Amino acid sequence: MIPHFDLSPEERASAAWEAYLCQNLMARFTFAQEQGMEAEWFDELWSGRDDISLGENNGFWIGRQSVRRAWAEGRAAVRQADAEILRVSRPEAGPGDGTMDRVNLMSPLVEVARDGETAKAMWYCPGVSARSEADGKMHLCWHYIRYAADFIREEGKWRLWHVFAGSEFRFEMGHAYIPATGMKPLPDATEYPQNPDTAHLPLGRTKMPPYDLSMQVYSIDYGWSAYPAEPIPYERFEDTFTYGPEPFLAMAGKEKGK
Repeated sequence: MIPHFDLSPEERASAAWEAYLCQNLMARFTFAQEQGMEAEWFDELWSGRDDISLGENNGFWIGRQSVRRAWAEGRAAVRQADAEILRVSRPEAGPGDGTMDRVNLMSPLVEVARDGETAKAMWYCPGVSARSEADGKMHLCWHYIRYAADFIREEGKWRLWHVFAGSEFRFEMGHAYIPATGMKPLPDATEYPQNPDTAHLPLGRTKMPPYDLSMQVYSIDYGWSAYPAEPIPYERFEDTFTYGPEPFLAMAGKEKGK
């Protein structure tokens, strides 16, 4: 049963405003990814805590240094790798050319803790991505992602604490559906070592640094699409769950133990 609190009109108005601010923060997160501004916006968007995390289907980056290396440096390496591929047919191509990533934050579900210090949210997001091959041919893909995030207030401003992006499937436009685990890799050539956790993904995606926790934590093959759980009203963060790695690993472990 979903709990409900008897809020005063002032508390309701405050919660609505804080939820709006959290939605804006997450939108800036997606815009940073689309515009290649992760490094410039990192300190503005992410918490200064050491226990921040960023998760995907096959694992988590944990800690401020690791998340920065993946989200800011790694994504920049991906764009550079994609540009190198495109420069075979277009020598003038620069970072970001031949690459497009768009995610639409849809179906927002935001819960602000009654104490006003944290918030939780989830979105189900259709998106589109584009990559170029060496011959200049474009690959356009539809994809669907479940975003889940914990927010924390620091010095009066909301910051990202834990972010999880679970890709349910992607398929190339004009082609049949393929699961998110079915994408083929291309050769790796970067300062980062080959990452077996992301080698199944297309193009420059293999340039991402290895996960700190490597384990398939989200898959449509598991058949538990209701997880991660949607946020529900809560008093304090101690009263709820986290979108950090612990519950995902526990859930995946239970599935593997069947």
